[in-house]
Amino acid sequence: MGIMPMVKRFRDLDVYKGAMSQVMEIFALSKGFPPDERFASDRENGSIKQIAG
Repeated sequence: MGIMPMVKRFRDLDVYKGAMSQVMEIFALSKGFPPDERFASDRENGSIKQIAG
């Protein structure tokens, strides 16, 4: 491996770019879900936070 270039912002990281690409793809796919299915994960996450916290 050679010397890696300095990264000034986290948005410049390849791993960040790949993750955001996947997030946007999932977001686009989820637009086709019925409304009650789209927001189910948000409610479940809130429940999990209440239990854990």
